[in-house]
Amino acid sequence: MTISGSIEQKVRQLDNDVHALYELIHKISTTQGRHTNRLAEITEDLAAIRTSISGHDARFESIDGRFDALEGKLDVHDARFESMEGKLDALEGKLDRVLDLLER
Repeated sequence: MTISGSIEQKVRQLDNDVHALYELIHKISTTQGRHTNRLAEITEDLAAIRTSISGHDARFESIDGRFDALEGKLDVHDARFESMEGKLDALEGKLDRVLDLLER
């Protein structure tokens, strides 16, 4: 092999390497394009999920407000029952005294 043949072989090898690199770059570019499209789809999905969650948050806040109102009503009922319990205890005490007086 002569120097000229050796140089031609190296040039062909370099040309093949350049073409192989361009093929790799093309594959990488294609993959990046697919990834970009998929990331855009995921971004849209996340935006829809965020919108849905905001709606749920508003609904839960409304329900929480209703529970607070019910809790207030239950507190009023609880106070009334405690008052009635006190009155019933007083009546029971009076009834016990009346029964004691009648038994004598």
